[in-house]
Amino acid sequence: MMASLMRRSPIRCQALADTVMAQRGLSMTSRELAASRQCGDIPTETLSLDDDFVVINKPADVRMDGNFDVAVDKLIRYWCPTLEDKELKWVHQLDFATSGVLCVALHREAAARGCEAFRERRAKKSYLAVVQGAVDPESVPRREEEPEGWGEGRDGNGGGGGGGRKRRPDSVQHTPAHGFFQRKKDLLLRAIELGETLSPEDLAFSKLSWGDIKFDKAASRPFHSAAKADKIRAVAEAEAARFQTAQGAPDRGVFRAPGDGEGELRVDASVSEVPGDFRMRLDEEAGGKGKPSRTFVKVLEHGSYRGRSVTKVLMRPHTGRRHQLRLHALHMGHPILGDTTYGDADHTIPRMCLHAQSLTLRLAPPSDAACSDTEALAKQESGGGVAESAAAAAAAVSTEGASSQGGGGGGRGKRYWGRQEVQPARVAGGKQEVILDVVAPDPFVFVDGELQL
Repeated sequence: MMASLMRRSPIRCQALADTVMAQRGLSMTSRELAASRQCGDIPTETLSLDDDFVVINKPADVRMDGNFDVAVDKLIRYWCPTLEDKELKWVHQLDFATSGVLCVALHREAAARGCEAFRERRAKKSYLAVVQGAVDPESVPRREEEPEGWGEGRDGNGGGGGGGRKRRPDSVQHTPAHGFFQRKKDLLLRAIELGETLSPEDLAFSKLSWGDIKFDKAASRPFHSAAKADKIRAVAEAEAARFQTAQGAPDRGVFRAPGDGEGELRVDASVSEVPGDFRMRLDEEAGGKGKPSRTFVKVLEHGSYRGRSVTKVLMRPHTGRRHQLRLHALHMGHPILGDTTYGDADHTIPRMCLHAQSLTLRLAPPSDAACSDTEALAKQESGGGVAESAAAAAAAVSTEGASSQGGGGGGRGKRYWGRQEVQPARVAGGKQEVILDVVAPDPFVFVDGELQL
C-alpha cells in the first residue's frame, strides 16, 4: 500500500525536495539528486543512516504520516530508495510546523531501544527559535537559590518526557479526603460531649469510619471534592512562594538562577491539555491541573524581520510536554515568530520559526552486540559515510551536566553535521552503549541584522 502511495505522489515529493534544497542554498537538481542516490550517496536532507536508524532534517509544514501527498514517511523513502520496503517506526515526533532533527527506527528492536532512551531520560534535545521582540535576560528577576526539580537538565531533557508520571519534587501538603471526613466526625463527637442534640443522620455519621464509606461514591464525593479544592489551593500557594525573588516580587516562573551565564534564563510554567483539543494551555488557565514543565533559554542574536524586532534563542527542554516550547515562549512574553496557534496573528510569515537543532540519544546496545574491544571500534563507510554501525558503534557516556553543544568533552566523540566520530567505551555487562549524536544546519540566518526566511 505504501509503495502505491509513493507512486501516486512522486512529483509532489520531488517538488518539495527541490524547495528544501533551494532554501538551504544548494544547487543540485532533482535529477542530479536521483543520480547521486544511484551512486550510493546519502541525500542532503538525510543526516545519518545505518542499519537501525535514519535521521533526517525534517522540513517545516510537513506531516509525519497519513494519506497526504507529502509526508515524512514518503520523503524518507524518496530520499532513501533502499528504505522503500522498510517499515518505518517513530522514535519521537515533531510538530507539523517544526523543522529539524527527526530520528526514525528501521525495525522493531531499534524502535524499542530509541523509545527506551526517551523513557529513561537518556535523550537530549535542543531547539533554535526566533521569537518576537527583544529578549533581555538582564531584565529577568534572579533567584537567590538554585530551584528544585531542575537536576542536570541544563544541557536539555534532564527531566525527560515522562516526568509527569513521577511525583513532583516540590510536592505540596494538602488535606486528603479522609482528613475532611475525620474533621467532620470530630466536630460531631465534640458536640455529643457538650450535650448537644444531633439529627439522626449526624448521629449515624458519628459512628462511621472512613473505611465504611470510602468505596461509596455518593457518600465520599463531598470529601473528595473538598480534598481536590484544597490541593488546588495548596499548589497555588506553593507556586507563589517558590516564585519569590530576592526582592520579594513574584517572577511568574521566568527567572535566572545563580548558575546561569550571560544571556541565559529559565522558564518554569506548568502546561496541561485542553479537553477535546490538540492544543495545550498554561497552568494558570487550567486551575493548577498542569504538569511541571521547564525550559532553559539562551539568547543568541537580536535582529529584525519586516520591521519587527526579533530574537534568536536556543531552547533546551528539561521536560517533554507537547507544545512546551511554544507555550513557554508565549509565557515569556515573546511568542515564536509565525506561530499562529500561540500568539502570532500574522499569517503571511512563511513558516513557524522553531527548529530542532540537535538530538543526542544514549542507546542501549543491540541484543546481539559483540563485546570485544576490536568490534567496539566504529567502522566508517567509504566516502565519509556514517561513523557508527548498529552492532559495533560505541562512544563514552557523556558526563552529566556537560553541554550537549560541546565538541568532544567528557570522553565523547566529536560532533559533526549529521554524524559523530565514535570512540569505544565499556559499560556494564561488557557491552557497548551507542551514542547517536546528530546536528541539523541552522535555517535562521541574519544578514545585516535582518532575518532571511
